[in-house]
Amino acid sequence: MTIYVEFEMGAAERRLLETAAAGHELFVADAAQAEVSAAALRRAEVVFGAVACEALSRARQLRWIQFPSVGVDAYRGFDWSSFAHPVVCTNLRGVFDEPMAQTVLAAVLGHYRGLGRLQRLQTARDWQKLQVRPQTRVLQGAQVLLLGNGSMSRRVRELLAAFGCRFTTYARTSGDIQSVEALEEALAGADLVVAALPETPATVGLLDARRIARLKAGALFVNVGRGSLVDEAALLRALA
Repeated sequence: MTIYVEFEMGAAERRLLETAAAGHELFVADAAQAEVSAAALRRAEVVFGAVACEALSRARQLRWIQFPSVGVDAYRGFDWSSFAHPVVCTNLRGVFDEPMAQTVLAAVLGHYRGLGRLQRLQTARDWQKLQVRPQTRVLQGAQVLLLGNGSMSRRVRELLAAFGCRFTTYARTSGDIQSVEALEEALAGADLVVAALPETPATVGLLDARRIARLKAGALFVNVGRGSLVDEAALLRALA
């Protein structure tokens, strides 16, 4: 079996892969040997990496491709039926849930407790307790709107639940709310919105100017999904 790899690896990762692939032909793509790499891809049964669609279409023996990411937007519309065998496609869903959820928690707590400002004041040796304290918040009782009900959103919910937050989840098939009309109503009542949505025709521009305007003053928005969810120009206008 030929295994074709097209992503950057350190020496330790490469040794692990070589051990796991013992007994099979393992080829790591080399930009300096484009023709040799292309030939290896054409005979590969297994591919690890984000191979360009045009090149991938020539891998006629392909049976399995492992993408090095959660999102696979670049392959939307790709004709998988053209291969000689059914192709199994796997991604890294779940791999980043814990670090990303903890990053969300850190960002939210940092904002609520004013850590950025406190650090600047500390550096300046400026004691401003009475000015800072009224501007900080706690999470207890905060209304959290989760956009998406995937594994990452669920882990964010678990972490925030420990702080006594209340939750509403928007997802088209598995959420507490599933329609855009209900989403608009939920946006108006949210203290914190955490988005972890993929890029699909239904999510591109979902948070447009009208829906951003539904957010109340002081609401916090954290997006760890695709940036295409948000009309960035409208968001900037709202923040101005």
